[in-house]
Order: sequence, then C-alpha cells, then structure tokens
Amino acid sequence: MLGALARYEHKAALAVKHHATAVHTRDVLRAKLKATKSELAELNHPSCSLSTAERSQRIVAMTNSLPVLETELRLAEQSAEQSEVKITETRSQLHNSRLVARQLSDRIAHAEQGLRDLVNSELPPPSITLFRVRVERDLAALRAQYADLVGEDEVPLEAA
Repeated sequence: MLGALARYEHKAALAVKHHATAVHTRDVLRAKLKATKSELAELNHPSCSLSTAERSQRIVAMTNSLPVLETELRLAEQSAEQSEVKITETRSQLHNSRLVARQLSDRIAHAEQGLRDLVNSELPPPSITLFRVRVERDLAALRAQYADLVGEDEVPLEAA
C-alpha cells in the first residue's frame, strides 16, 4: 500500500525531473537563438565571404526561423516557471504530510501512555474498562490514519 507520504515524495521527484528537463530545454533554445542572431550579424557584415545570393538565402532562412525560436523559447521559459511552482507546491504538500505524520505519531504515543497510566491507576474496575475502551477505540483510529498516511498496512504498538 502506497501512503500519501510516498505519493508526495514520488510527485516531488517527478516535479524536480520535469523542472530539470524544462530548464535544459530553455537553456538550449537560448543558446540556439543567440547563435542564430550571431550568425545573422556575421552574414550582414560587409566582410562576409559568401556570395550575395548565398548570403541572401541564408539571411532569409534565418530571419524566418527567428520568430519560431523566440516562440519556442518563451514557451520553454513558461514551462520552467510552471515546473518551479509545481516543485514548491509539491514540497509544501510533502512537508505538511510529514507534519501530520509526526502529530499522529505523537498522539499515538500519548494514547499508548494513557493506556499504561490507566492500567496502573487506582480507579474502580468499571471506570477503567470504560476509559480503556474509549482510549483503545481512539488509538485504533489514530493508527489507521497513520497507516494511511505512511502507507503501512499495520502500525506497530509503540509507534513513533
């Protein structure tokens, strides 16, 4: 059984991987656009050794490719920004789930301690039985919540 913590950890790892890919794509497109503009500037320079016809053909081809590269770069930049937001959101979810797991673990430990204290108390047996049933019911519910969160089929006694 895969718990919420494991799902968030997996989701965070995927978000980081996607972000790395988006950043790499963005960086490659930036370099390609810069190289295209640089080559275009060289072709427009009077000292270019190519014939006028050849220069014209290359200038037209490169000029036509610039808007496409710029659009691809804008999309890649947006993708990188969105993936960064996704990482932040996922890490927040993971952090919150870890906090909830810790709180549940603490509540389980507290309930278990309460059971031990109840057994050692000097209350009359009917009262002990009633309190014990309530605490055991609450403890079972806490263990089930903890198991769902961390993905364990069974939470051992003395969890934490």
